[in-house]
Amino acid sequence: MPFECDDFRLHRWLVSFASGREWYTVGEFLALDAQAAIDRAVEVLGAASDYRAEEIPWDAAPLLTPKPRN
Repeated sequence: MPFECDDFRLHRWLVSFASGREWYTVGEFLALDAQAAIDRAVEVLGAASDYRAEEIPWDAAPLLTPKPRN
């Protein structure tokens, strides 16, 4: 029995949350569209006053993560 499905394409999204007038980057998410990336970020991190997602090209370097000081 063959499995049939529509084609889909994942995208990388940089999701930011707003708090007051400031925007804070909360992470990269893989999703079909911007709204799905935002929904996943809210599921993981909780609600904010506003949201936005910007597509990141696949060939872009990963975001730098700060290293903890010891």
